[in-house]
Amino acid sequence: MRSTAVPVFIAVVGGMLACSEPFADRATSTPHLQSITQSGTCPAHATKVVASEGDLMAALEGASPGDTIAIRGTIALDQPEFDVVTSNVTVTCATPGSGVVVATGNTPSWLFVVWAPGVTIEHLALDARGAAGGSYLAIFDGVGGFASDERFTHNQITCGPMSDSCVFFALEGSHGATATDNAIITAGTGLGLHLEGVVGGSIARNSVVATDSGSRGILVDAGSGVDVADDSVRGPWNVAVLVKDAADSITVERGNFSGGSFATIRLVDLTHFRFLGNTVTCSAICFEMFGSPGAHVTGNRVVATGAITGIDVEPHNELVTDGATVDGNVIQALSPSGIAGEGGIHVSTGTGLTVTNNTVTGPWVNSMALTFLAGSRIQGNTLVGSAGAGIAFTTDTATQPITFTGDTVQSNVVTAWSTTGVSIQAACRNLLAGNVVEGKGTVDLLLAPTTGANRVVAGARGIVNQGAQDCDGDGIVDPNVIGR
Repeated sequence: MRSTAVPVFIAVVGGMLACSEPFADRATSTPHLQSITQSGTCPAHATKVVASEGDLMAALEGASPGDTIAIRGTIALDQPEFDVVTSNVTVTCATPGSGVVVATGNTPSWLFVVWAPGVTIEHLALDARGAAGGSYLAIFDGVGGFASDERFTHNQITCGPMSDSCVFFALEGSHGATATDNAIITAGTGLGLHLEGVVGGSIARNSVVATDSGSRGILVDAGSGVDVADDSVRGPWNVAVLVKDAADSITVERGNFSGGSFATIRLVDLTHFRFLGNTVTCSAICFEMFGSPGAHVTGNRVVATGAITGIDVEPHNELVTDGATVDGNVIQALSPSGIAGEGGIHVSTGTGLTVTNNTVTGPWVNSMALTFLAGSRIQGNTLVGSAGAGIAFTTDTATQPITFTGDTVQSNVVTAWSTTGVSIQAACRNLLAGNVVEGKGTVDLLLAPTTGANRVVAGARGIVNQGAQDCDGDGIVDPNVIGR
């Protein structure tokens, strides 16, 4: 046993995590969860075939690099965990549907703890209900844990209330985590799939489902070079997908994400981040990205019902949003959505942002809200049906009178808005050209008194120009220039 070496990852609340289901019921209670293991292929040859707890423990303790240990049937774990301490070992099934469950009355830490590099856990049914940590932990701490290049694939995992994560790669800067083609179902407060400090990894084609309130569906914490692709996360998570803490070069693509009582997608302090071709279904915060300069948010579809915001890009601490790109997304509100100052798209506080070729439809408070931008390009967007403005320059003019300079708003189509097509304030020396603005009200373009020296090449019917801003501080108003 090496369970005493992992308390840093486990906080057991006495009695709360105990499982009350009889073992016989647990072994047969989730037949629908065996589809992944049944569809896979158990190896034709295994170094050892085991069918009991003692046999599996002995096989793991006596394993040599390259061994394949195959489980036949369901093994009940009555110990703290199964430890894998030999490198390049595979633990798999001898017959489809084989795996490990928690024995009645036991509260193990994890089902499997991987301490050695190059270990594969595959094609198993793992029922971790009753475990304090979860089903799987791979650990690198440079003392007793040297996990790297780990593979966890084609498994069917069930977790209940827990204090940690159903599947956890705690690599702290070590290289390599592969988690693919797994089905993870949780019914508790912990996390589904958790990567911490992973350098280089693939998270692909996993289904992560919460049947009761959970914390995070997928969490990528720090690390770099991880590709999260073709995954599905759904259920009553607090946050469906969270990527945070200076994670670098993370890509989330082609996923299908829903749920999230707080946020469906939350991204904090990232570099070289990409969010590509995903579908997000939401009723709170759909997508929020804080302090992630140079990020690419491209080709996604967001469907909102009573949401707070669609795609929201904002600064965090010292990190701004310089150079971020929001391009080719479709953001749809099925019912009134958004709060004051936000919108179907909201981008804030950066230089050189690109917001192009997006389609925003439905009764958002604003189709698009812009805050504190400089040298940015807003072009080629189609914005339809806002309950307020099509494009709103939103800011706190009491604390900083001028917050938009050198921006280009060009060739956008803004239709069916309710109050104002384009509403601009706190803005000097910006260009508006070639926009098509047609709505329900009479004001296509409003230039507030806090505007000046803006050039408007009008594609609008009704322009209200109240501009009276001294942009250069010489005591003379710099008028807006309107022409064709």
